[in-house]
Amino acid sequence: LAAYGIMIVFGTPGPLADLLCDLSGLMIGVNCVLSRGGAFSPDVVSPPLPVLFLFYGFLFSMTSELWDIIRKRRDLRSRICIIVLILVCAVLMIPEGMSPFDRAELVMVDVGQGDCLHLRTAEHQNYLFDGGGQKDYPVGTKILKPYLLKNGVRHIDGAFVTHLHTDHYQGIIELCREHMVKDLYIYDGNRIDEEKILKETGLTKDHVHYLWKGMKLYLGRNSEASVLWPERKSREEYDRIIHDESEENDISLVFQVRSSGMTALITGDIDESCESSLADAYGGRLRSDVLKVAHHGSRYSSCELFLGRVSPCVSLIGVGRNFYGHPTPEAIARLEETGSTVFRTDQDGAVGIWQNKKLQYRICTMKTP
Repeated sequence: LAAYGIMIVFGTPGPLADLLCDLSGLMIGVNCVLSRGGAFSPDVVSPPLPVLFLFYGFLFSMTSELWDIIRKRRDLRSRICIIVLILVCAVLMIPEGMSPFDRAELVMVDVGQGDCLHLRTAEHQNYLFDGGGQKDYPVGTKILKPYLLKNGVRHIDGAFVTHLHTDHYQGIIELCREHMVKDLYIYDGNRIDEEKILKETGLTKDHVHYLWKGMKLYLGRNSEASVLWPERKSREEYDRIIHDESEENDISLVFQVRSSGMTALITGDIDESCESSLADAYGGRLRSDVLKVAHHGSRYSSCELFLGRVSPCVSLIGVGRNFYGHPTPEAIARLEETGSTVFRTDQDGAVGIWQNKKLQYRICTMKTP
């Protein structure tokens, strides 16, 4: 366009016009090659504030006129003083660059109306349990990816999806397409739609794993995830259930995650009947420090029997603007009656949880009251 504009305004003669067009075409071609598949524009994690200060401090000081004068005078003492000053300032910035979320082992990420839990193990492995998602907004690329890169995470070691509804799964699809997910874990019933799942995520068969009740996965030296629900079923039952959207909430994977002494129960969108079945099957073994509240605080979940078995210290609700009335006052009241402290992402933003050296729970939120 620039070449044609020059020709129109200045009446550029033929040979020069051809040369400008050829150069423009070459620039467009090079741009297409360099932007193909993101191969030449890799994602990088955000460096810590002290590292940024060191980089720009040395860059600006050593390209300044003052540094050039000192160098020409061979004033070694002044050069050493400048370098020491930059290093001392960088060290003093370490506390300023730290956030309470840097210590969080479990983070409920604010993805709007949806669920997303980020687990960080002591071995610096990273796992997501659900990833939110919307039909008209790319949560994976606009929220999850920036969140992960800002927190020093380039790859997710495993993404666990409770069920394939948009508000739990779409964000994971988008992260998979960004090549940020190593392995995907989903319910065994979704095996019947394997080709569709492979196509939409871009993963290969050996990176998609199917789970059912009774399985246990070791996520690190001191971290594990036990699958409590649902049971494995026949192919015929899968054909009926998986394609019946009204029943998909009932087959949400339920995980009990233990990591560094903290226990979290992740419930997907199960309803009261599933909760009662879990309470009968596991009894006191459901006891967990942290509860990811089922179905965004729906009035059809968080029944008293189930909450009595879990007895959570902290309850997390992933919720945003919605037309369902989530979370309902009834669900909030039942949670508070157990003595649990309730956090919701629409009011508190992201919520981080960790244990201090005295094994006391510490909580930070992105939004302050």
